[in-house]
Amino acid sequence: MNSKQFKLLIAAFFIICGLGVYLVTRDRSSWQQSGSEMGGKVFSDFPLNDVAAIAIQGPTNSVNLAKKDDIWTVADRGDYPANFDNIGDLLRKVWELKVLRPIKVGPSQLGSLELLEPGKGKDAGTLVTFKGKDGKELNSLLLGKQHMRDSGQQSPFGGGSFPDGRYVKPGGESGQVALVQETFSSVETEPQSWLQRDFFKVEKTKSIAVTTTNSWKVTRESESGEWQLAEPKEGEKLDTAKTSSFNYALSSPSFEDVLVDPKLEDLGLVTPQRVVLQTFDGFTYTIDAGRREGDDSYYVKLDVEAELPSERTPAPDEKEEDKERLEKEFKEQQDKLKEKLKKEQAFERWVYKVSSWTLSSVLKDRGDLLKKEEAPAAGESAPVPFLPTGDEAGQ
Repeated sequence: MNSKQFKLLIAAFFIICGLGVYLVTRDRSSWQQSGSEMGGKVFSDFPLNDVAAIAIQGPTNSVNLAKKDDIWTVADRGDYPANFDNIGDLLRKVWELKVLRPIKVGPSQLGSLELLEPGKGKDAGTLVTFKGKDGKELNSLLLGKQHMRDSGQQSPFGGGSFPDGRYVKPGGESGQVALVQETFSSVETEPQSWLQRDFFKVEKTKSIAVTTTNSWKVTRESESGEWQLAEPKEGEKLDTAKTSSFNYALSSPSFEDVLVDPKLEDLGLVTPQRVVLQTFDGFTYTIDAGRREGDDSYYVKLDVEAELPSERTPAPDEKEEDKERLEKEFKEQQDKLKEKLKKEQAFERWVYKVSSWTLSSVLKDRGDLLKKEEAPAAGESAPVPFLPTGDEAGQ
């Protein structure tokens, strides 16, 4: 190699190195401009406090969340209250979201990371759009494929890997793809997944009445008392083993979904089964339950009333020094019950879809509550009635 060739080789080396530095610097600069270099935030200035609506669009489903009168609601469910904890968690995660690793991909490779926008292909991701009070878009985040990590352990149930991150593509000018540590596994596209799950709770049940083909009612004198069948027919005896669950009936019910503009005749709510529960605190819960043909779920309407005493009735042996304390305790208890009534009466405007097991403890047939006559054990015969002999008959 002569001197001229050596100089050309050195020059080519520096040109290649310079080009490489330029490309790396350009890519890095692009990420820095968006605040999204490795370890940096995906959104350099996410307007957390300005978000008043969130639209979540998946490949097949979508949900719209909106803040109304400072309360987050699910617009797709008639503005039913939304789970604020879940929404707050999502906003916080997006605001804090950091780049674990920048990913350089071309448009043709976005599908492999499920980062196509919904409606633009089978490998679409989930698009989360954040909007302000005026309905204008503040920013967006496209959630793509989850990054899986091998646990290194064999499982008899298969698998052995778990998600430890997700590919995302923020909106805006940069639109740089990044791998982040957050999986966003709780971001669902079904409206029912975002509903506030608080529901009514029956406490200290005093009586339960069910109006159906074979109606029945049970009562008890105290919270620790045994259940008694009201107006029993001849030969009817309540099986206490079958009524023990009444102590906690509907003490923590749940629902699956809320119906918008329901047609009561289609849900069996024109002639429903009715359950009325009364409590020792003076609450009365009236629950109408209907069913669609071929549907195992129940559709429920609720009515809540309460007769709360305005004054405390002193005990005959009450001491004067205890009066002030007892009056204070009475007022505090009544305030709690009034708040409970207000909260539970808010559920009256909706029709809820509940699972069959939610009402299975009370929607029983009358005969299912009664003791069964014991049949003779296997191999035994019923006792033969005594028949007198001829001599005995003649005496």
